[in-house]
Amino acid sequence: MTQLISVVVPAFNEELNIPRIYEGIRTAMAGERYELIFVDDGSSDSTAARIRELRAADSSVRLIRFGRNFGHQAALAAGLESARGAAAITLDCDLQHPPELLPQMLAAWRHGAKIVQMVRVGTEVRGCSTS
Repeated sequence: MTQLISVVVPAFNEELNIPRIYEGIRTAMAGERYELIFVDDGSSDSTAARIRELRAADSSVRLIRFGRNFGHQAALAAGLESARGAAAITLDCDLQHPPELLPQMLAAWRHGAKIVQMVRVGTEVRGCSTS
């Protein structure tokens, strides 16, 4: 049986991104044992409600909810503190960190890397041309 992997996702007013990142992580983590820890950093929209809907349908989803906004770093720390996995991966909820790279990160970890950090090497511009 594979080891449990924790995926920590801080979220602040991300109600529209919750389903998108959930689907991306679920697809990328197919075949893995994982927990998906969303940390709602005091959102004033329906972020927590969207996460609760996912949690009701998927037992791998967990929710930590702050009563007010403490900031991204505090949300990361809370998620990492509650993580139960053999490894923890953090992703931003706005999809700046592509979930489809999770298998590559796990492969590097399984080959002995203690810390795996992805680095953006370029940006993609859509709907715009340059000369």
